[in-house]
Parts: sequence; C-alpha cells; structure tokens
Amino acid sequence: MSNTATKTFESKITFRDSLGKFLRTYGSFATLVLLVFAASILSENFWTTSNIFLVLRQTAALGIVAVGQTFVILTAGVDLSVTSIVSLAVVLFTGLYDYNDANLPMLLAVTLSIAVITGLINGYVISRLKIPPIVMTLGTQTLVLGGGLMFTKGVPLNTLTDNFRFIGLGMVANVIPAPVIVWAAVTVVAIIILYFTNYGRYVYAVGGNPEAAKFSGINVENVTMGVYVISAVCAAIAGMVLGARIGTGDNYIGDTYGLDSIAAVVIGGTSFLGGRGGVITTIAGVLIMAVLYNLLLLMGVIYFWQEFVKGLVILIGVILYTRNQGE
Repeated sequence: MSNTATKTFESKITFRDSLGKFLRTYGSFATLVLLVFAASILSENFWTTSNIFLVLRQTAALGIVAVGQTFVILTAGVDLSVTSIVSLAVVLFTGLYDYNDANLPMLLAVTLSIAVITGLINGYVISRLKIPPIVMTLGTQTLVLGGGLMFTKGVPLNTLTDNFRFIGLGMVANVIPAPVIVWAAVTVVAIIILYFTNYGRYVYAVGGNPEAAKFSGINVENVTMGVYVISAVCAAIAGMVLGARIGTGDNYIGDTYGLDSIAAVVIGGTSFLGGRGGVITTIAGVLIMAVLYNLLLLMGVIYFWQEFVKGLVILIGVILYTRNQGE
C-alpha cells in the first residue's frame, strides 16, 4: 500500500473515531437542538411561555426518576420498580396528608424509608444472590404496587393542601416552575456524588468491570446496593412532586416512568453495558423525550399514533447510541 493510500486510510479511521467520540459525548445535545429547531418550525405555539412552562413542569418528575436510573444503568443494571415507588409515593401523600401541612415531615420519613428499604432489597438480592436486575426489580415493582393497592383499595384519594401543591404547580419568582427547582436540586446532588466523590468513581468502576473493581478493593455489593437505594429515593421524590402537581392519588400513575426513564438515560448517552455516561447527558435525554411528546401533542397527532411515533423514535435512538457506545 502506498504512503498516500495509507494516509487516506488512516485519516478515514481518525475521522470515524472522532465522529464516534463526538456522538458519544455530545450526540444527545445535538439531537436536542435539532429537535427543538424542528419543533419551532412545525408548531408556532412551541415557543410560547405557557407551553415552555408546561413542558418543564411535566418533565420534572421523569427527570428526577431518570437521575436515579442513571446510577443503576451505569452499573449495567436496570430498575423497573421505580414505577410502583412513584405511584406509592403519590397515593401515600394524597391519602395521608389529611389537609394538614404538619404531616409533611412524617410522610417524607415514611415514604423515603419505604424507598430505601426497597432499594436495599433490590441491591442485596441482585448483588449477593446474583438475580438478574430485570427479574428482581420486576418482582419488587409488583410487590410495591400490591402494597399501594391494599392501602387505597383502588379508590383515588386527595387530601393535599394548596401549600403542598406549590411544589407541583407553583412558580418561583414567577419565572421557574417549582418542580424544576426540585429536579435541579436532585440533579446537583447527583452530580456531586457521581463526579466528586469516591463512591461515584466506584460506580463507574463497577459498571466498567466488576471483577477488576473487586480486585481493586472496591466493595461491589455495597456499591450496587447504593445505586438501587439512590434510584428508589429519586423515584419517591418524583412521586411526591407528581402527586403535588396532579393532586389525586392513583396506583397506576407511575406506569410509564420505568421504561421512559430507561429510554431517556440511554438516549442521553449512558451505556447499557455500564461504566460510561452520566447525569448531565441524561438531562438532554429527558428533554428530548419531553420535546418529542409535546411536539406530537401540538401537532394534533392522535394518541395511538403518538405512542407509535414515540416508540419508534426511542427504539432508533437507543440503537444508534448503543452502537456508538460499543465502538
């Protein structure tokens, strides 16, 4: 092979590698910009203040769940139980608040305790008994859902005060929806944990190569339990925010949050194989999902086609990002 041909071949490889690295790092943000641009052209109502606030308000709960899901997927796991934890938090708050703000600390303690226990059970069984995450979290999802149904007996509840509902419906300084503030706070804490603590480095190490992490002295079992606890706590916080926004308890209100949060995390650029990605790109993934849902709604696409298009886009996005991550 001539020197010219060799240089051409090497430049092609370098370009492909650079493109792959760019897509892995910034692909989700580039996709978000393109989608927002398309939405601006296809719907004149997209950039209205009321619509933007609506999108952000509706996105916050999914964003909080996705933050926790990111930790789990970084360890090559998955948490389906978030759906029932979200729903349980909603029905506990709407059913036990009893129109009394003094009950808030008690409900926070109860809801977060249940979430922590659920996360510990998930993490313990997955890490020590080697049960596949999808099987274990599907089991706890059904268990928690059953507990919620026993509590409500299938009857929607509403005992919230206007003060509590501020975190779901209010505006901070008449500029930022209150749920977005909660989402931002959860995200900041998650970023600090993931990027500035030893535990965050352990999460990446376990996801990248659990055997090597164990030989390096990392307690893989404890790290795994930790990510499922984080995921469950985030789901409980999301349920609290969602309950405050909707105002009525429903045992099936969190049904879509499991798969949607997984899709958002992977579309954002976090690898299903573990060890690559992070919370920051998950934000882009969540916003991609939110803008897509909103655009279909503004365009008047009927519900059945909405689900078809959303599913198709999610599938394509997951395939593309998974391929890029594997290169």
